[in-house]
Amino acid sequence: MRKEIRVTMRYPVNFACSLAMIFVFAALFGSVGAMFFSGGQMIGLSLSGLIIMEAFSDSLWGVGFSLSAERYQGTLESFYLTPANRFASIVARFGITFFWTPITILLCLLFMRAYGISYDLSALLILLPLFSMLLGLGCALAGLCLLYRQTGQLLINVTQFSLMILCAFFFPFSSLPQPLLWLSRAVPFSYGIDAFRATLLSTPTELLGIRAEIAILLIFGIIVPVAGYCVYKIAERRVLEEGGLRIY
Repeated sequence: MRKEIRVTMRYPVNFACSLAMIFVFAALFGSVGAMFFSGGQMIGLSLSGLIIMEAFSDSLWGVGFSLSAERYQGTLESFYLTPANRFASIVARFGITFFWTPITILLCLLFMRAYGISYDLSALLILLPLFSMLLGLGCALAGLCLLYRQTGQLLINVTQFSLMILCAFFFPFSSLPQPLLWLSRAVPFSYGIDAFRATLLSTPTELLGIRAEIAILLIFGIIVPVAGYCVYKIAERRVLEEGGLRIY
């Protein structure tokens, strides 16, 4: 985690641009919600969706794409020659989310306050098991990127945009067509997002009751990291046996 934060701070222009981008996105989403929808519900949905999107991006690209980034930089083979725990190094990359996500949360809450939207900070506790699930997803994608190389980038893009739609990042679940809604109910992340959004904005949940959603979130908060670890180890073993670390 410290390594990733130090690398981020070593590029002040990039850091300033990333910070400004979060501010611009928060202002844009809040303004769009205010212009096209009455009341504060859609503004709150958009801003809470931005918080979720930041966490998902750190998982998919910060963790899932990490080994591909090492390969592009020409350091992947050296990385595997060191005695360091490779899996722990990959997991540590998710620590960057605890740097950017609090900044995103703070900006979104400030915009909610500016628009007169009340919020419940206890919703932040729901993010903890959700982060655990995201870590597992990132580890699984890291293994797949290691195994399938450049195809892994396409897989991450497809995963990101599919989850944005199925998990209703920026709109109510009721807006989904019925077939997509059934698919959405099959994705465990949907329940975490629904529970977080409902608690943050003090609105009813859409998929299940809040207790049932939190129970599902806690269960998959254990299952998904274990599954992600297994996928990564299987992919790593196969690549090492076939000798494909140098291949793009």
